[in-house]
Amino acid sequence: MPTTNPLLPATYTAIIQDEGGNLIITPDLPLPRIEPHHILVKTKAVTLNPCDYKLSIELPSSGTYHGNDFSGVVLACCSAVAANGQFKVNDRVFGAVYGSNPVDKDTGSYSEYTKSIGYFTWKMPDWMYFEEAAAMNGTCIATMGVALFKSLELPGTFDQPAEKAKNVLIYGGSSSVKKTKRDLVMGPTILGAGVDAGDGGSEYAKGADPELRRWGIESYQSIQRLVQKQQLRVHPIRVLEGRFEAILHGLQLLKLGEVSRKSWL
Repeated sequence: MPTTNPLLPATYTAIIQDEGGNLIITPDLPLPRIEPHHILVKTKAVTLNPCDYKLSIELPSSGTYHGNDFSGVVLACCSAVAANGQFKVNDRVFGAVYGSNPVDKDTGSYSEYTKSIGYFTWKMPDWMYFEEAAAMNGTCIATMGVALFKSLELPGTFDQPAEKAKNVLIYGGSSSVKKTKRDLVMGPTILGAGVDAGDGGSEYAKGADPELRRWGIESYQSIQRLVQKQQLRVHPIRVLEGRFEAILHGLQLLKLGEVSRKSWL
């Protein structure tokens, strides 16, 4: 039985994909179904990433909820989260979810309420504001972690660098890089759960990986320590005022290539 806030509504609004992969503002949706390891968050801010418009183009999946990065306030903690004491109702948190997920359709941050896995969510320090927290960009952090420490097998961790430095070329680091399906799957694999790219069990689908999940949890704990020490910083932030219409407008600007070196919220 989750620890909940009595003010939870029966329905909410979110951006979801229609049958053609178009992003539609959809009201009167039932609240996301949450499992023992989930928290339910009242969304306060979201970040727009290039992958957020590319997913519906490259991997259209009807009925899936859209968006990845978010910050907000915890409204409900399910049993496993409540038991380990990581979060409680009214905690301020941020993170990234696997939006547009065909095997978990009601996960997405472009919504009034976001469900997130507790151990893949970070607590906001007192000094951090919601826009800054969302702009920390958990999608990029997760993708970077898998790329550097798993794909390239570089030594070290987020908060314990390797003793001997190595040179790494980051190509396209200031701009949106054209994504392939393999790139779009890389970030969610840090969760260690099965990932389905939506094309019928092709090379872009991955099975559950308990070891990768263990590593992912440790990596998230490393990031939490860096955040607490103020050792991570965000790109300059541009805030788009408004709600769902502003999100769709911002995604269109990203699609047209009208932004670089900024986090859009």
